[in-house]
Amino acid sequence: MKWLLVITLVFSGTLSALGQRDGSIRGVVMNEERIPMKGVTARAYNNRPVNGRSTRSPAALTDDTGHFVIEDVPFDEYEVKAYNEWEDYPEDPEGVWLLSYKRPPWPKIKLTVQEPNATVEIRLGPKAAVLVGTISDAITGAPLDACAGFGPISQPNSRTAYPVSASYRLLIPANADLAITVWLQGYKLWYYPGTDRQSGSTSMRLKPGQEKRVDVQLTPKKNAHAALCGIRFY
Repeated sequence: MKWLLVITLVFSGTLSALGQRDGSIRGVVMNEERIPMKGVTARAYNNRPVNGRSTRSPAALTDDTGHFVIEDVPFDEYEVKAYNEWEDYPEDPEGVWLLSYKRPPWPKIKLTVQEPNATVEIRLGPKAAVLVGTISDAITGAPLDACAGFGPISQPNSRTAYPVSASYRLLIPANADLAITVWLQGYKLWYYPGTDRQSGSTSMRLKPGQEKRVDVQLTPKKNAHAALCGIRFY
């Protein structure tokens, strides 16, 4: 009877394991100096794109010691990434980040029935620089949502553009010479540092963690054509 009971318990445990569909990911997040980071979001990104983007598992915040636990993660392959944009560490870098940002080597894991749990160590990349300011009509002062384009001077044929709100805070690559353009239908193109002539534009270069304010005033121009906006390369 004892042997029957043991066999029954083992068999029951096996069935329970086979029926399990979720695992967990635990780990620690540190900066480049290997200092544990508090309040950072750790998130697992599925390696199979859906509609052009990766699906995401539940996320977790790091505690005072930089540790986190992500529960209820479906079995699959993941890259585990970490970010805190208010501390100038960007989320999964897109757009201009792909052009000149030093991406961290995110750990890759695979959760299965046999190995439902994983432990990782995440090292954040360098801090970004920060661009803050407003966009408005140069005549009326009305706030405007527009499109901002960024391009590294070292790669003149590679730029990215995406929507920017009238009051904005953007993370941009540090230690990179960037050309910046802002545009909107019915307005002249705006080039940094504040001209509508491309020949008068200059590049911007900021240090990691450095914040710069740039207020953009767009000059109305009747029938001015503007390119479509959105994350894209051209």
